[in-house]
Amino acid sequence: MIIGRSLTPLKSSRTVQASAGERQLAWPRARYAIKTVFLAQRRDGHLAPAWGRYVANTVNNVIENAWLPPSVTTSQGTVVRSGEGFLGRLAGNLFAEFWPDAQRWMSGKPKAPQ
Repeated sequence: MIIGRSLTPLKSSRTVQASAGERQLAWPRARYAIKTVFLAQRRDGHLAPAWGRYVANTVNNVIENAWLPPSVTTSQGTVVRSGEGFLGRLAGNLFAEFWPDAQRWMSGKPKAPQ
């Protein structure tokens, strides 16, 4: 907990807006969502390794071993759960990236000018 809090000021919650042409293409948007699973935006805008995310995900899964049944508390099980944590982050990133467009498409509203 203390490590996660000390690393928090290193990252920014702001998102980078890509160029208008790039925002219309699905692959650059998906690629950015994939990159930001493992990278975090810094104050100056560049992407760098998300060390706090790595530590928090790994430590969380090690702590879970205290109450999970012995059959899943192996090192392999811990690695699998850590991987699933990153896959969950990817799903959340993709949802956040594409949901506004999907919602607009389902409602039949025209695309907002960029």
